[in-house]
This record gives sequence, structure tokens and C-alpha cells, in this order.
Amino acid sequence: MFEGNGRGPRWIRALILVAMALPMASGHAEPEGGTSGSAAPEPRPPQGRQPLDFEDVVAGAAVSVDRLDVRRAGQFKLFGRADQEVLLTFSLPSGLAGPGGALLPIGFAEDDGGFTTEHRPDQAVGFDPQVPYLARLSRSGHAYVYLGGTVRPHLGQRAGAYQGTVTLTVAYTAN
Repeated sequence: MFEGNGRGPRWIRALILVAMALPMASGHAEPEGGTSGSAAPEPRPPQGRQPLDFEDVVAGAAVSVDRLDVRRAGQFKLFGRADQEVLLTFSLPSGLAGPGGALLPIGFAEDDGGFTTEHRPDQAVGFDPQVPYLARLSRSGHAYVYLGGTVRPHLGQRAGAYQGTVTLTVAYTAN
């Protein structure tokens, strides 16, 4: 990291770690006597595949990462029942923690979330990650979620590494 001497830029490294929450199963009653035949597979927790990484940023210059950026966008893989409807809810930070208690502001736009049943970010449907999003898993029971965002370091932002945590909660609906 480069700490500016008052005349040069201050280099800041910003990284958001992706976390996942256990899926919440839908609440529906089984018929008396249980079910017949083979049981549906239990959903697995989503897998955080890649952090949202802003790399090095300069104090005073906002930096955005597009959800389509395969190298820097946050990525999750979802697993569950074939064609299962899911509700995706993010817990997003408003700032990233840095050295000496410094806080780096971060924001998320209306299309910073992406959802697709193919492992191709360019096929992802954009959505607002600040609002719960209803989606459907593929016929094989998986999907991918992508996350972009923007950091806005102020001119006096302290140099150093900054990080935060994003949590994705997947709720399996009754549909």
C-alpha cells in the first residue's frame, strides 16, 4: 500500500467477502403417515465462489465493479430442488472496515445483482440487491448469483486494506 505524502495518491485496497446463510426450507405440512416414494433432496447452502473485489482504488475516485465482471464481481452458486422457487435476500454493508477504524463507503445500484441458471454472467438478469428477489432454480436444481457495487473513497481516506461481508440468504418457497 502506498501512503500518500500529501502530494501523491493514497492507494486503498477494497474487498468484500461473500458469505452465505443456510437456506430456509418452505413451511408446509406433510400428509399424515409421511410421504410415499423417494424423498426430495434437501437443499444445500449456497456456495460463495468469489469475493466482490474492487482491487486498488485511489482516494477521491469512486470505483464500480459491474455484476458482469467475471474477475471482480462477487459470485455465489445455489443448489436445491429442480425448478424450485427461491427468495434471495442480501445483507449488504454501507461501508467497509479499514485500518484504525476507518470506513470506506460502499453502495449498490438497482442492477448490481444478477441471477442466471447458466454459469454465464452475461446471461444474468439484473436485479436490485437491496430488495428481496424471487427466482427459480434450473431443471438440475442450481443457479448463479452475481454482485457488483461501488466504493466511494473520500479525498482524505486512509490508505490500507478494507473489507466487509455480504450475506446471501436463500429461502425456498412453497412454489
